[in-house]
Formats: sequence, C-alpha cells, structure tokens
Amino acid sequence: MNKSTYHILDLFCGCGGMSLGFERAGYDVLLGIDVWKDALATYAYNHKKSMALCADLASLNPVDVDEKIGGKHIDVIIGGPPCQSFSTVGQRVYDEKALLYEEYLRILRIARPKMFLFENVKGILSMRETFYQRDEAGNVVYETTKNKETGFERKKPVISGYGRKVMDIITEKFANIDDRLGYTISKEVLNAVDFGVPENRERVFIVGIRNDLNINW
Repeated sequence: MNKSTYHILDLFCGCGGMSLGFERAGYDVLLGIDVWKDALATYAYNHKKSMALCADLASLNPVDVDEKIGGKHIDVIIGGPPCQSFSTVGQRVYDEKALLYEEYLRILRIARPKMFLFENVKGILSMRETFYQRDEAGNVVYETTKNKETGFERKKPVISGYGRKVMDIITEKFANIDDRLGYTISKEVLNAVDFGVPENRERVFIVGIRNDLNINW
C-alpha cells in the first residue's frame, strides 16, 4: 500500500508541526483538530490539502469527524495533548488538562486505527496522580506562597497525597483499551538537537501498534 493511501488524524494539532512531518513523509493528513482558533488558522494556511476542525475533544461528536473526512477510515492517529500540567518549567498541577489523554483514548476507541503516536514533554514521566485537599463544599483548597527574592505571590493547591505515575496509567490504558482492542506500546525520549534542530528540546514519544497486526516497532 502506498503511503499516500494511509489516512492521518491529528488531535491537539496546534499549528500542525506533527502533521507537517507526516506530510513530508508522504502520508495523507485528513484532519487536524484543536480548540485554539488562532493555531488552527495557521494550520489551515500551511496544510492546504488537510481540513481543520475547531472543537473541544471532550465534547466532540464522532459524527462530526466522520462527516468532515467523508467517511474515510483513519489509519493513524497522532497528537500531543497540552503539556502545561506536566512541564517542569511551570507550576505542575494535576488538573483537567492533565487528564486530556482520556479524550485521546476515547477517539482511539472509536476510530480503532492501526497505529497511534502520542507526544508530550519529558516531565510526564515523573508526574503522579495528585490528590488535593478540599473544603466542605468540595472545592480545592489553595495556599499563597511568596518568593523571597522577587516578592511575587503565587497561589497553589494544597496537596493531600499522590497516586500512580501518569505514564504507567497511560501505558496500561492504551495497551488494553477494551476486550477487543489493545495496542503494543513502545516509548522513548527523543531530543530535537539529535535531528538537526539547534535546540536542546526533549520529548516523550509513545507509539502504539494495534495488537491484531502482530507488528513490533
């Protein structure tokens, strides 16, 4: 089968960097989905042969995707959910963004592609489920801290405990989606500087190949 006959769906597509890579490799990127309108405008400008859909994956109806791509089968799903929750640069918070891998999982369950590629920052490897202290109304309790050097104040949630590593949860769920669908998982940390980019930027890549294909990455 020619590469151009393999159809790609890009979730959390942003401006379309990952789509660009697959296009240059000769694949047919059908659709990019993101909730950020400005990024999608850039995506549409740079990917003339692909379509763009502005939608929140959490409330996305699969029928809308099917109509957009004309009923074509999705062979590969690619994408990197928002990284702010996992990044060691900012304030790591186990919030709703940290759980958006569940929406990626939901689309996998529906589309059942042959393969998927999931990307995120290296900080996802050390992130754990985080349980926060809550008041009687069920709201998260925050505390205010002040930086001694700058005097800058920052509110952060009060942590009551930790659970499993997020990467272990993702790997387990993606490997065993349901009784009839699972993926053989491979993951690796890659650095952009090793691929000709003048920047030391590490990212985690998870590759999943549908079990019934009996293919090893």
